Amino acid sequence: RPQPRLPAPSAAARFHTSLVDITARKQSEEALRESEAKYRILFENMAEQVHFWQLIRDEAGRIKTWRLVDANQATLKSWGRTRGETIGRTADEIFPGATRRFLPIVRRIFREAWPHSWEMYLPDLGQHLRMTSVPIGEHFISTGVDLTEYRRMEEELRQHRDQLEALVNERTAELRESEERYRSLVEMQTELVCRFKPDGTLTFVNEAYCSCFGRTRDQLLGHRFAPLIPPEDRALVQRQLDALSPARPLATGE
Repeated sequence: RPQPRLPAPSAAARFHTSLVDITARKQSEEALRESEAKYRILFENMAEQVHFWQLIRDEAGRIKTWRLVDANQATLKSWGRTRGETIGRTADEIFPGATRRFLPIVRRIFREAWPHSWEMYLPDLGQHLRMTSVPIGEHFISTGVDLTEYRRMEEELRQHRDQLEALVNERTAELRESEERYRSLVEMQTELVCRFKPDGTLTFVNEAYCSCFGRTRDQLLGHRFAPLIPPEDRALVQRQLDALSPARPLATGE
């Protein structure tokens, strides 16, 4: 079988080679991979919840809902879900009713083009969260700090405070009632009853005391009782008062 014959190479045949230095591009790609790896390590190990969302708009360009692009382990643990159960799903698919509840906040974030922080309660998870959301193009990233334990302690403190206030009010009412009974008893006494400060200034007098000296309470209270005692008896009364002590709280005289 005859073989095809190729023409002999010509002495004038030429070929060209083009070389492009891609060292800088490779270095940039490597630096980018390292940066992404560091970001992923930081992202996955953050104690705070971090989730990344993409907007979904209707035909008129209005925000309709949003879809989860990524979430760190703290988020998934808090939600009690896996990546397969959440990534790529809309907010309502993860938490029914979420769009209706949070749409005003998301619209505000993109209308103002500025980070926004707020507190919320998730009844499905029983969690109080402090959220901060930041708009990024057609995406937004949200971080959440769990305030559940703090709010629980705050509620316990509030309950203890309410119980203490109720106890104080109850005790105050008992003391007021006791004081009223004491006052009624003292007012019924025919003996002179008074209460005074260490310097002798009267702070209480009963009706018998007022009648004895022919003065009203307003005329007696705030004034010292010494001028009411006959001059010849003042020294004796003073000695009896000076002798009073916790061990000897009572003195009698005529």
